[in-house]
Amino acid sequence: MKSNAKIMARAIAKIITLCVLTAIVGPLNRTAHAGTGISPVTMTAGDSAKDTTKATAPPTPSAKVKSMDKADTANKTAALKEDTVTTASGLKYVVKKKGTGAVAKVGQMVSVHYAGRLTNGKEFDNSYKRNQPYRFKLGGGQVIQGWDEGIQGMHIGEKRTLVIPAKLGWGDRGAGSKIPGGATVIFETELISVE
Repeated sequence: MKSNAKIMARAIAKIITLCVLTAIVGPLNRTAHAGTGISPVTMTAGDSAKDTTKATAPPTPSAKVKSMDKADTANKTAALKEDTVTTASGLKYVVKKKGTGAVAKVGQMVSVHYAGRLTNGKEFDNSYKRNQPYRFKLGGGQVIQGWDEGIQGMHIGEKRTLVIPAKLGWGDRGAGSKIPGGATVIFETELISVE
């Protein structure tokens, strides 16, 4: 019984998150990206566009989830919208859990756990499933621009949802078969360490 309740709670949380992020993101940004950004995790500029991870779809909502109180969902959506920060570049983020450790600064090596998905909810990569956070030099152009900007200023232990428009991600070319051209991507991130 307890595992069914946990599954139901996770499904509800995912549905609410998707609804909120869909409201935040709006139409996909189709602006071209002139940088070298490829996947912050599984591909580099020299890699071919091959599938390196297995995509998974979000769980199908059950009848109980579908019958959730609409007013409660609307209130949660409104509250999350108020917490959304939009930067001058167009990056949007929401702090899901405040951290208490050191702050990530440009030039430092950082380790980040993440789950990346498209705005339709289709997951394209997940470091939690591999139990291997991604390590990179912040601000060094080793990852997409949305990550260099969105991870900066996080405290160790902090969790952020990053909504990255195409111009700060993979632009019009996309990345392999997982990320189409012009796609806005969403990352659930957690700062693990700073060196």
